[in-house]
Amino acid sequence: MFEPTLVLFDCSMVLIMLILAYLSKQLGGAMKTPPWYSAVYGAIIIVTVDCGLDIASGFFSFTLPALLTLGMRLGAGIIALGVCIRYWNWLFSEFFGV
Repeated sequence: MFEPTLVLFDCSMVLIMLILAYLSKQLGGAMKTPPWYSAVYGAIIIVTVDCGLDIASGFFSFTLPALLTLGMRLGAGIIALGVCIRYWNWLFSEFFGV
């Protein structure tokens, strides 16, 4: 079912992921780390496909299981979070002294 607020959430999620992927790419280049940021682009594709499926289900009157669409979003978020933690884990020791 088509939900405009969910589409807005997807757009904002994609924008945040694009910013984090760009910043992680720059940080990875400076720190000489492997290109893990490309997994964030995969997560962006997952969210975009899921958003397209939601829009198509609203226009063509077919239903998708909520668990499938929310699971895709959750998986993309977990991928992006894992990659960002790999690049940005040094911040925890800087701020919290861990």
